[in-house]
Amino acid sequence: MSKIVVFTGHTSFKIGSLEDFAARLSVAVNTDATSTMLLVENDYRRTPVSVRSYFEESGTRVYRGSIRTNFMGAVKDILRIIRHYKPDIVHVNFQPVSYIAAVVAKLSGVKHVFWTKHSRIMVKRYSRTWWFHKITSLCTSRIFCVSNAVDKELGELGIGDGKRSVLPIGIDLERFSAAKITESERARVRDELGIEDHFVITIVAQIRPVKKLDTFLSIMNILVNEEGIRNIKAFIIGGTFDSEESRRLEEEYLDFVKSLSLEESIRFLGVRDDVQALYAVSHLSGLTSESEGLPLALVEAAAMGLPLFGTNAGGIPEVVVDGQNGVVAPIDDALKLAARIKELIHDDTVRANYAQNSRQLVSVLYDMNQQVDKYVQFYREAT
Repeated sequence: MSKIVVFTGHTSFKIGSLEDFAARLSVAVNTDATSTMLLVENDYRRTPVSVRSYFEESGTRVYRGSIRTNFMGAVKDILRIIRHYKPDIVHVNFQPVSYIAAVVAKLSGVKHVFWTKHSRIMVKRYSRTWWFHKITSLCTSRIFCVSNAVDKELGELGIGDGKRSVLPIGIDLERFSAAKITESERARVRDELGIEDHFVITIVAQIRPVKKLDTFLSIMNILVNEEGIRNIKAFIIGGTFDSEESRRLEEEYLDFVKSLSLEESIRFLGVRDDVQALYAVSHLSGLTSESEGLPLALVEAAAMGLPLFGTNAGGIPEVVVDGQNGVVAPIDDALKLAARIKELIHDDTVRANYAQNSRQLVSVLYDMNQQVDKYVQFYREAT
């Protein structure tokens, strides 16, 4: 029986599509008579009870220890896991822990090292980060890029030539379905957030520089204060990234909202467990990021049947197809994106067409069951 160890490279704080996909993949592998899989997160002890219960109830095998944050500690912890489980395949994901795991696995003689590249690098050749990725790629057997944008960038940087293929992760189309949200749940959310006859925009994004939420706030200022569209409510879901810079950004964003008297129009809701219900009472969703690998937040919103907007950054145009299920504008161009969003606000017919196309696009390209099957097939072929 072949053994597979998957290093996620992060610590779960809620049940999102990444956790869902990892669990589904684990279950699919562990119910296969020829394979068994162990999921390794950075620190299982910090994982919320809700996520732990989800893993347990789904039958996901999870390493219940932690990996130290310093380099040598991480190397020793990863080496201990590999020596104990003796995997035939090590599959790594997010940096830096997973990338260290790729090198340790290769040097330990693991037969196959797979690497799913989730994000773009946005660096020049021969920079420190470039070398980090280059070394990781030399230790891998296959590199799965979650979008064409990620694959293109790695190709331009000379990383993983001959090893790369585009293989997005998927989302649960049953879990993200507007039909699953009851009217009582919608009423609860509307009452909690004071939604009446408002046009609702929901953004799901961590407060990080790369998400460029300042661009979205500028868009809202244009729509509300300059265009006079007062019946808009925008909700931003997602907490601060674990850094001083993100916490500083949050303060700046709140000050910006207050300075322009947008408190009634924009609310930061933090981390929520009822994202689907919020999508269900929304009319539009989007991202104004400067870089994205595969924007899962937009994939989820599309699955909920929402028209979308976004910048032309990385993998966003692969999910927001301009003129088909949403609108796209250049990075930082708040004026152009505001104009296109304004058109959507006033055109119910176009929004309805975009909404239908969103769900269809996701069902074709990002169905979790189909994507899990593809990963399992790669595992089988390798062993």
